[in-house]
Amino acid sequence: MEEIHVREGEVELILPRTFQRSPKKMEVFYNPMKRLDRDISVIFLRALAEIIPRKIVVLDLLAASGVRGLRFGCEVDGIERIYLNDGSKRAYEWMVKNWKRNKQKLRCEVKLLNEEANKLLHSLNEYFDYIDVDPFGSPNPFLEASMLKIRRRGILAVTATDTPVLYGVRKKACLKGYFSLTEKTPFMREVGVRILCKRIIEVGAQHEFAMYPIFAHAEKHYLRIYFQKELGAQKALRLLEQCGFLTYCENCLQRKVWYGFKYEERCECGAANKVIGPIFLGEILNPMVISKMLRNTEDLRIKKLLEIAAEETNVKIPYHYITTEFSSKFKLMEPKVEELVGRLKEIGEASRTIFSPKGFRTNLEIKRITEQFFP
Repeated sequence: MEEIHVREGEVELILPRTFQRSPKKMEVFYNPMKRLDRDISVIFLRALAEIIPRKIVVLDLLAASGVRGLRFGCEVDGIERIYLNDGSKRAYEWMVKNWKRNKQKLRCEVKLLNEEANKLLHSLNEYFDYIDVDPFGSPNPFLEASMLKIRRRGILAVTATDTPVLYGVRKKACLKGYFSLTEKTPFMREVGVRILCKRIIEVGAQHEFAMYPIFAHAEKHYLRIYFQKELGAQKALRLLEQCGFLTYCENCLQRKVWYGFKYEERCECGAANKVIGPIFLGEILNPMVISKMLRNTEDLRIKKLLEIAAEETNVKIPYHYITTEFSSKFKLMEPKVEELVGRLKEIGEASRTIFSPKGFRTNLEIKRITEQFFP
């Protein structure tokens, strides 16, 4: 088997050359396009290790090549022990190779496991401060068992790669898998994040867990959300009460929030609304977490993303707009998003958004927004 060496962060990976093929043909899964996701998770875990007043225990449930967990072990202080698991025998063999390659740089104990994910969660006597669930496809099969193994105030980090389902392309699959109506919209990445948030909050509530989303980001092929677990039926219920529907009118671009199970099928302009939901309509970015993450990175790309996220926490609106929507619909000259946000701030609340490079969030009505575009 021909091998290839790949450097990521402080870890050097040994991989079969087949990792460059499609996921179904890979001997062990490694996605170089998710490097940013893993960089952010390292920074997040550094911040978490500062908050928890003891050494933490980590589980990478679907570790594949072991890259994420090994990076945790080599790049994050304050970890007592990391479990790396994958159900694939071949993936486990490559994980062992990569552990041997990097074991001299590890700052904590690392245990390697080769078990089916849910079977492992049910059999382990250990409870975790951080569980990472990064599947190929939907995380649904692993949510409940993972939550049961997280300590109070511990973190569940969830990735979903079934983006056609969550981004509104496969509507029936979304209804079947996430129990939500969805539509393809210009702000589909945030919609996908809020659908997954709702689903995880629902699963947690069944066990009287309150699963608070505290950070999220989304790209074309995946989305990623970090949840903090709290205990209590009332806390879980208050999160459920923040779920509802979002309507979107393609004709006039209006978005409208509906709490509970009511919504209008027609917009005020008379056109039919696109109906999305139930989704989580509450806050998905925690300013304290973002502040701690900013103090734990020198990466300029991630710093910029986190600075935008920090700005975004000041505008409590569960959707965003895209500049190209307005320029296309109303035949307006498209401004730079930074300039537009600056003008919007003079008359209301506004910020950029991490969900789109041309996106912005504001509490202003469509008419007031269009007035800030160049005719």
